[in-house]
Amino acid sequence: MPTIGLGTYQLTDSERHPDIMHKAIVESGYRFLDCATKYANEELVGQAIQRAITDESVQRKDLFIVTKLWMTDFKDPEQALRTSLAKL
Repeated sequence: MPTIGLGTYQLTDSERHPDIMHKAIVESGYRFLDCATKYANEELVGQAIQRAITDESVQRKDLFIVTKLWMTDFKDPEQALRTSLAKL
């Protein structure tokens, strides 16, 4: 697991932030991405990941992606995980 990661808190601008995250993965070499349901940006992070994989800048096996449940998700963590995975 990489020791330095890209925190995605407050990265919610759907116009700019997927490009910024893509550059962080491709140009800066980030392989650890820290997300959370509460940040409301898992889809944006997913777009950046998909783009980096599609343009063959990185392989999925090289990325370490963390997301976290929010308190409201504790009642059904399996569904929360499925939702996060679909977004990412």
